[in-house]
Amino acid sequence: MLGIALAAVLVAQSPDEPLDIQADRTTYAEDGQVVEASGHVRVEHLGVLLQCEALHLDLRTRRGTLTGPVLVKGGPFEVEAVGASFDLDAKVADLTGFKGHWADRAQFAGDRLVIGTHVFQLDGGWVTSCMAPTPDLQLVARTFRFFPEAPSMNLAGEGVALRVLGHDLLTLPYFNATVGKEKGQEIDAGSLFPAFGFDAYRGFLTSTRFDFSVGENSRGSVPIEFTSSRGWTAGIEHALSVGPGEIRNAVQVQTPWATGRGGVSVLNAYNWSLRDGSQLEVNGDYRALLNGQPVHRIPDLAWLPATLNVGGVVAIHPELRAGYLWEESSGQQATRLRVASSLDTPVWSPLPGWQTSLNASPWVHHYILSPYAGFTSAWNVRQDWGRGFQSNQALEFSRVYGETPFLFDRQYDAERLRLGVTMDWSSAVFTGVSGSWSRMNQSGPFSVEDVAVTTTYRWNCFGLSLVLHPIVWGVETHLAAGMF
Repeated sequence: MLGIALAAVLVAQSPDEPLDIQADRTTYAEDGQVVEASGHVRVEHLGVLLQCEALHLDLRTRRGTLTGPVLVKGGPFEVEAVGASFDLDAKVADLTGFKGHWADRAQFAGDRLVIGTHVFQLDGGWVTSCMAPTPDLQLVARTFRFFPEAPSMNLAGEGVALRVLGHDLLTLPYFNATVGKEKGQEIDAGSLFPAFGFDAYRGFLTSTRFDFSVGENSRGSVPIEFTSSRGWTAGIEHALSVGPGEIRNAVQVQTPWATGRGGVSVLNAYNWSLRDGSQLEVNGDYRALLNGQPVHRIPDLAWLPATLNVGGVVAIHPELRAGYLWEESSGQQATRLRVASSLDTPVWSPLPGWQTSLNASPWVHHYILSPYAGFTSAWNVRQDWGRGFQSNQALEFSRVYGETPFLFDRQYDAERLRLGVTMDWSSAVFTGVSGSWSRMNQSGPFSVEDVAVTTTYRWNCFGLSLVLHPIVWGVETHLAAGMF
């Protein structure tokens, strides 16, 4: 993140590209190869501003130092540091005693920050997506490494502690996370604090999820949910990076309570990234439910080609998957070929304050000589009317052609309409109302699926939400933390 800004001035220079340096005093050595600048030093390049009190640059080695206070501003980034050194040929910059922020998405500080082309390392510091002047929620680590080119899990930490209100609540030897992809990413209610609620369908309910890491390339989570009508559902998910690939394992167990329905599911997968950007994936999926419910096994091999961009307008994510589906409860088994794709358009603004996007996902399943196909599509629109009032709409449309003998693969024609409005009453309080209506199999009128009224109170790094579901006489509370 930060390196994009600083490198534009100190790192991304070519050997023949001069630096335009402004200062109160500038001197050169006799051979003109050593530059000394002091007093209100200012360098601007490619929209990035660098300011410091003194600069030393050896043009022969293309190495130099900055004496603070140092300020770097570029695009959404702003960083202050006590001092810095850099190597233009190695494309490395080293800052000491720094603090900065990335627009309104994240802030960070530490003893040392080393910026390279492919990795940034932060020593003895903290990061948080909470933008309060004194954040009560921080992720503190002995060392953080950020990989800006990685599509996911781009933050790795060693000696990590979760610091809340100045106290370390949780410490981990290693930590992995995905950060900085979208504005407003947060740990959801169950990642740090359990959610509680009640509705007429599930009864009393609570859920939480604990994320963990047991090695630099290892990460996992333990999700747990309890409802008084269904019982417990718990599991463990784990992923291990091995070279250019990743091994994923997941086990989930559902214990019967009032319904007497329980079961187990096991997922094993290996994903291998190829040089052309595509991926190979081998899966073994086993799921079983008690009392005559579906029992199936799905070993398959998948090829996920690299994303295709058509004129910068449509992104195509193709998928080719072949395997064997065995469903014991229905007595059906067959080879299974799946061809699918997801087509996305970028978000565009037809009018000021409006945002809209389209998505379509056609798919085909082929069982020996029996085809089964369909597609889903969605159109999303969002309007900002000013003064904290926003509205959004979504229209979803699904169609299925042919038949499948498997309960696991069964899908239905569906149309769904989603509507929502939100109102920010102040910087601390906002209210949202959302609802969805659907129709199945092209028959009958649209029926109400859900209506939710949410009120959230935000302070410092936290938010407390009260969610009402009047259709099912339900209420939930969520405590969220503004962390990635």
